Amino acid sequence: MIGYLSHYKKLPMEEIVDEMLAILSDRNRIMQKHELEESNARWNEYLNRMMHFYK
Repeated sequence: MIGYLSHYKKLPMEEIVDEMLAILSDRNRIMQKHELEESNARWNEYLNRMMHFYK
């Protein structure tokens, strides 16, 4: 964001807010992806244990 904003001498507040919202959106999407990956890994671990238990 700093690099984007540094090219302008005067930038409307709407542009700054838009960039901040985009950054927060990306951050939330990345955090959700990590949570889903962790849940998926735990689920796969559980399934593998059950598969070995019933063999």
